[in-house]
Amino acid sequence: MKKYLLLILFFTFSLKLFSQSQGDTWCFGDSSILHYLNGQMSSLAFSAMSSTESSASISDKNGTLLFYVGGNNQGSNYSRAWNSNHQIMQNGDSLFSHSSSTNGVIIIPFVNDSNKYYVFYKGNNINYFLLKAVVDMGLNGGLGAVIQKNDLVTNIIMSEKLAAVRHGNGRDWWLVAHRDTSSDYYIYLIDTLGIHNPLIQSIGSVYTYNIPSTYYGEIVFSPDGSKLVAVSYQIIDYFGFDRCTGVLYNYQNLAALNPTVYDRYYGASFSPENTVLYVSTDECNLYTPQGDAKLYQFDLTASNITQSKQTIYTLFNTDITFGQHQLAPDGKIYVSMVVPSFPNFNYDSTSIYLNTISNPGILGSGCNFTLHTLYLNGHRTFYGLPNIPNYNLGALVGSLCDTLAVGFQEHLQQQDFSIYPNPSKGLINFNGKLTNGKINIRDITGRIVVSKNITTMNNFASVKISELQDGVYFYSVYDGKELKKQDRLIILK
Repeated sequence: MKKYLLLILFFTFSLKLFSQSQGDTWCFGDSSILHYLNGQMSSLAFSAMSSTESSASISDKNGTLLFYVGGNNQGSNYSRAWNSNHQIMQNGDSLFSHSSSTNGVIIIPFVNDSNKYYVFYKGNNINYFLLKAVVDMGLNGGLGAVIQKNDLVTNIIMSEKLAAVRHGNGRDWWLVAHRDTSSDYYIYLIDTLGIHNPLIQSIGSVYTYNIPSTYYGEIVFSPDGSKLVAVSYQIIDYFGFDRCTGVLYNYQNLAALNPTVYDRYYGASFSPENTVLYVSTDECNLYTPQGDAKLYQFDLTASNITQSKQTIYTLFNTDITFGQHQLAPDGKIYVSMVVPSFPNFNYDSTSIYLNTISNPGILGSGCNFTLHTLYLNGHRTFYGLPNIPNYNLGALVGSLCDTLAVGFQEHLQQQDFSIYPNPSKGLINFNGKLTNGKINIRDITGRIVVSKNITTMNNFASVKISELQDGVYFYSVYDGKELKKQDRLIILK
């Protein structure tokens, strides 16, 4: 155990030593503000925010706060952007975003302009759409200004789920949103050309505002971007994610096979090593407190992840409930806890602390979950913690997509030969000459699952591979003994 803890401490120190610090300052809840300094998260004086759930903050590369976004009062239909002096940023008022939206706002830097930032947010009770603003930090002597706001990204009604992750090239971004009353994920590529039309992928559960409501609950990428979890009432949707193509795959619902009315999953987080998943329940609602709130742990390396579920902590028969989770720069996971007495929320010893998973990579009680460990300097947490993506995530070294040339709308080309589409629905096409061609397709274990001969007519051929299930595979195309092309293949029917 001691060796393991030393390894984690070394890993965390090394990560901070060589990384940027854009996620080092958190503004959230009722004027709470935390900052990573000298190896730990510490409370500062105050922020100007009062947001039930939705919040996002970003710092510069040295960890100095730039600006933050969130509700200006509990239950408000509008949000604001504040500068580092905790003043409303120029033109930063009246963002059409509700303060009570689980992952309702997120900040993504421009790819080709170090002064500019996108702010994406789920619309308020008036429209529920996906909207955006643009902040220019080059204005007002470095205090910034909102130069665009309330711009429509899509007029599709969205649930309370916004997440982002670096593209496999280490430069661009994927923004992930989820449509209401649907299983559709809207996956946007953001690169030097701006925001592209989304890849729309139907996979996983339906999230809806209808009864029983499932629109709420966290959506979180693992630190390495290879996994995504989205939770809600009786739902723990777990996926693999391909950072090169923006495709979700290998879907599993880790929730109980026989769910109960108390399986109101709300908070979620991954360990720094991407091997352990934490999910908590919100057993209280704003009007009728009920049941026990629980923190669960899943071993993502287990052969049966669902059966690896352990209960780490239970808040027995109380009106106190767990809120959102956030992995911090110190390698710990912080969990909010709230007494949801609408509309004002209680101010007591429960709400002026965060709770801590100190060793999140260790299974069982060794993860060291403790209540009321991080004092908020007299300020309060509600349900929410800031929605902060992993700004430090780099390129997938050795991948074809680390060339900064691959998006999900591009076909992979190699001189006089190409294979497409990728992702495929079960039919792949070949352009180029193959006189004695053959394709081998392997699964992620390296086992050949398809082997077919190919002869192109007029430099074109098609091959059906409908026997393959949805997922990630690897193909090699030969002409005789000559390797013509090899790469990853996504099957998505």
